[in-house]
Amino acid sequence: MTRELLPKIRRNPVATLNAMKLQVINAKGQVVDPKAINWTTTVSKFPYRLRQSTGCDNALGLLKFNVSSPYDIYLHDTNARQAFAKSNRHLSHGCVRVEKPDELANLLLGYAYFGADYLVSCALNTSPQTIPLPQAVPVIMTYNVLDIDEEGAIRVYPNVYGR
Repeated sequence: MTRELLPKIRRNPVATLNAMKLQVINAKGQVVDPKAINWTTTVSKFPYRLRQSTGCDNALGLLKFNVSSPYDIYLHDTNARQAFAKSNRHLSHGCVRVEKPDELANLLLGYAYFGADYLVSCALNTSPQTIPLPQAVPVIMTYNVLDIDEEGAIRVYPNVYGR
């Protein structure tokens, strides 16, 4: 946020925040009017959080899977589903985009809660809701730079994270 978003926001705070549909949130969880912030002040630690409004334009998409971990990582849908067709897929900021989140959600829930049209029909003015899973599910992530494709050939991928 401080390296990528703040420099853009500081140039034109209100317009940039509106365009990105971002809200500024203080330490008490309250929305702060961006006009009340002195954006020119150099701040070693930005004392606010930025929150994107829920809905069709949200970068986390329409489904987000909360994962209990100390790393604040989510599995989530995306509003940029075309990213799955790209060969360069390291476009996220640390969370994990799920290509078929509706199918994953139904699998985890154990029944078809989300219909096939859920991701293409974005209901307006809906509030976020939490749907608890019937049981905890362990999430294990691996980082592979070598893989075997569908034809059995070895694929080598760039080590973009330097691991």
